[in-house]
Amino acid sequence: MEGGTRGYLAGHGRLRNASRDDNERVTRVVRLIQLDSGFEASSIWALGQRRWVYLRGCVASATQSRDLEAEVRLIDD
Repeated sequence: MEGGTRGYLAGHGRLRNASRDDNERVTRVVRLIQLDSGFEASSIWALGQRRWVYLRGCVASATQSRDLEAEVRLIDD
């Protein structure tokens, strides 16, 4: 699958520019984490770079880490 403008024009992505729209991607991930009460006691932050969102911080367990990753992967784009 292609990214960036070419991928957007081919219908592969919701956003038109991979790096210009990193802020929107990170904002959406942060909102998802904030709305999930299961992560209230966690300390998590998100960094975005060229369509990748990196999650850093501390969670209560390995299971919670896997659950968080699975939830974030469900976000389109």
